[in-house]
Amino acid sequence: MNYEASKQLTDARFKLLVGVQRTTFEEMLAVLKTAYQGKHAKGGRKLKLSLEDLLMATLQYVREYRTYEQIAADFGIHESNLTHRSQWVEVTLVQSGFTISRPPLSSEDTVMIDATEVKIHRLKKQLANDSGKKKCRAMKVQAIVTSQGRIVFWRSL
Repeated sequence: MNYEASKQLTDARFKLLVGVQRTTFEEMLAVLKTAYQGKHAKGGRKLKLSLEDLLMATLQYVREYRTYEQIAADFGIHESNLTHRSQWVEVTLVQSGFTISRPPLSSEDTVMIDATEVKIHRLKKQLANDSGKKKCRAMKVQAIVTSQGRIVFWRSL
């Protein structure tokens, strides 16, 4: 969902879908606009996405745990561009005092850890995934999930 579509939502529905109240969203947007103007005071390439849509994409990533590839396809940009810009948004907001990540785990939380090795096709440029076994490539995956199903950590090696 882009920013133009979110303008037609009620405040309650906006909070439900985006994860922050509309006033908080506007405050975040004001911080990003001042940071962007300071960063591009001397000029430079314009963003393909507006700052509003970039903030929406970042909040979708944090809230929904969708991949950058899926979100980038929704907004019509390349995944690497969205990843780079979204990290800038997160850093800028954290430096200005906003917290957009999920709350940290408490000592009472129970987590489940799963690590596995998944066989993948043997491609020529996949030497980093070489498992050492003959004619086999494997990708190692590790996930840490709370008992409520919240993904705490995900890594593929």
